[in-house]
Amino acid sequence: MAEITNRTGKRSSNWGLIPMALTACFMWGSAFPAIKNAYRLLGLEASNSSGILLFAGLRFIAAAAIVFLFSVVIPKTKIRVHRNAQLELFSYALLSISLTYFFFYRALSHGSGGKLSIINASSAFVAIILSYILGFERRLRPQIVWALILGFSAILLIHWQAGLSLDFRFEAEGAMFAAASTSAVATLWSKTLLRRVDAFSLCFFQLGYGGLVLAGIGLLLGGRFTLQEPLSALSLLNFVWLPLISSVAFTLFTLALGRYPVSQVQIFKSTIPFFSTFLSAWLLKEPFFTVKNSLALCLVIVSIMLIHWPIRGGGQHVSSIQRSS
Repeated sequence: MAEITNRTGKRSSNWGLIPMALTACFMWGSAFPAIKNAYRLLGLEASNSSGILLFAGLRFIAAAAIVFLFSVVIPKTKIRVHRNAQLELFSYALLSISLTYFFFYRALSHGSGGKLSIINASSAFVAIILSYILGFERRLRPQIVWALILGFSAILLIHWQAGLSLDFRFEAEGAMFAAASTSAVATLWSKTLLRRVDAFSLCFFQLGYGGLVLAGIGLLLGGRFTLQEPLSALSLLNFVWLPLISSVAFTLFTLALGRYPVSQVQIFKSTIPFFSTFLSAWLLKEPFFTVKNSLALCLVIVSIMLIHWPIRGGGQHVSSIQRSS
């Protein structure tokens, strides 16, 4: 088995990293079909924007509570108030949770989970472009250029229909690209926040503040939803699973980042589009596995691997968007 250089400079087996990272990415990928299934169980139609916002907010509030419980159980993960950073934490939550998931949930109420997962992966490409514009990166490596070309080619391919037209709807694909863009900006912002706020506290306030804002707006707009069928074990599991995605997956990835270099952990995120596409096609019976869509998925995975693949030879392994971490 290959070895990985950890943060202490020592060589260690990656047997521990692989299950942690892949489990987290599987959970993130499962969010697409799980959310769409929750819409069906609660009778949340695309026109019920207030109900969708209320549901999203409650999910993130529950996830924040789970993160808090983990901070009590896991050693050295106490949630700290960070009084001097509360205003910035609230602003960051508005962008990374409230605004991002306003677009995200709206997109999922209008489009295919598997198809939208491809577009959501564009957040990595937007983050790369912004990192050069804003000065986070100084040298544009050829592999990054190729990654951007392949990534945006996949987005165009997934929308291409017979007759040389683009199948693009602002309420679905447009909303998901907006979510990917705000998520990319939040990724760069988090890099500066993490210099002053520990990761567990950042996640707790991010999920908590963002969830409260979403739920509050949903309530003010008269948001309501009711269970459309008797609560079964599977539907209960679906509702419990959604906040666990935001809490457990974060915890696993944080543990991995504490033991291994960021670039060598981040590369596993290239598997998220695969998990989300496969699960959406399997659980939601969505017609996704065509030659065109499968090719687009492969392009996205290759492009994200190129972005996150560490530079080898004579120096520290560095990820293109995590260099200053």
